[in-house]
Amino acid sequence: MKLYKNMAILFVCGFIIVFIISNFVVPSFVKVVPNSDVDYINNGKYKGDLLISEYNRVVIWNITKRQIDWEYSGDKRGIIFIHDSDILPNGNILISDTVNDRVIEVNITNKKIVWELDFRNMTQFNWSDYADQWGWGKNSKAREYVLNQKPAHGCWTHINEIQFINNSNLPGVYCPIISVSLRNFDMIIEVSYNASKKIVWHAGKPGDHSLMNHQHGTCYLNNSETYLIADSENFRCIQINRSGNIIWQYAYPKGCGIMKWVRDIDPLPNGDYLIDDSNNDILLEINPSTNQIIKTWTLGVNGIPYDADYVPEKGWIIVSSSYTSTVIILDYTSGIILDCIGVPTSLFIVFYCLYAFGIIYSIKLYNGLKPINDKNELNVLKKLKKFENINKIIILGCIIFSIIFFKYVLAAWWFAIIRPIFETIPVTHFGI
Repeated sequence: MKLYKNMAILFVCGFIIVFIISNFVVPSFVKVVPNSDVDYINNGKYKGDLLISEYNRVVIWNITKRQIDWEYSGDKRGIIFIHDSDILPNGNILISDTVNDRVIEVNITNKKIVWELDFRNMTQFNWSDYADQWGWGKNSKAREYVLNQKPAHGCWTHINEIQFINNSNLPGVYCPIISVSLRNFDMIIEVSYNASKKIVWHAGKPGDHSLMNHQHGTCYLNNSETYLIADSENFRCIQINRSGNIIWQYAYPKGCGIMKWVRDIDPLPNGDYLIDDSNNDILLEINPSTNQIIKTWTLGVNGIPYDADYVPEKGWIIVSSSYTSTVIILDYTSGIILDCIGVPTSLFIVFYCLYAFGIIYSIKLYNGLKPINDKNELNVLKKLKKFENINKIIILGCIIFSIIFFKYVLAAWWFAIIRPIFETIPVTHFGI
């Protein structure tokens, strides 16, 4: 019992240290804590700055002065678990308020909401009518899902990508549109950017994973009227046309593993595609004509990337990570890290602290096993079979295994324990 008590104390102490570092030490000198999307601003008042989406705040970060030039933290409902924010042609900011299942346009000057898509508002979005329009049967799982705003996993639409499209080329649509990726619907929708807020096009269907399976980054290509999609849980990237047909796809060749949670894909000026393979901690440049890998960038401690954008005028790749709370700027040619915004915290600090304690404790366990090799004791096997020695060997083995397979233990811990807990927290706990 004493052994397990010590292990419990060890883990509790690790989390206390992490809590203090993450909540009191780091915020005292870290001005920005990136969570998901990051964009380089290439025109207007804030040209040359970065638009960064934090968990519950959007900021414009001045790279040169290393300061926040603008920030927005939401209205009375707040903005929670932001996945994407973009600057519109009129200078306002478009924000995906993921937990609140809405997209808002914020006036950059007075910070008031001037336009809103509220997917929970059944007057604004009659999902039953849309289900009829799209041919989803009365008892279909797709219809059942879109009408249930409180699913078992606690996250309904899970908006994770938004994009302003100035000219959709859709018949009968004479206004700009907003493209929205609804991850938990396995869908992309296009909504008219006007007072009607009508869904004018869609692709995918809740529960039908033949086209998309909990996709992340989507990118509309105006020149070809197609979408690039990071099809996360189908372990691939795809390109679809207006008919919803796959016209291109990429996955690793047989025997080369799988894309582990691919979360972003964007076109490069040379016609190649930039792909963000999150849990493999790697960025890829792919030639879509040959599906050959042209270039790769590995990210190390700044890994598990969420969003990666190429900035042609600078020759940069800007990469954000929600797990390390950082934005890094890479040189496209050399792969050298030119800048890092934020400090790697959260899960990495947790595990670094725990493993530091684990190494110390493993030394203690090893010293406790030393007497087994005593030459005066002939029956070593009997000593190994003793209950206390077996416990020491098992725990020592687990610690060594965890350290060797650090990345995989980290991912398993997040997906199996922390993420399910987070997604089942009632919305009211977020002050809505």
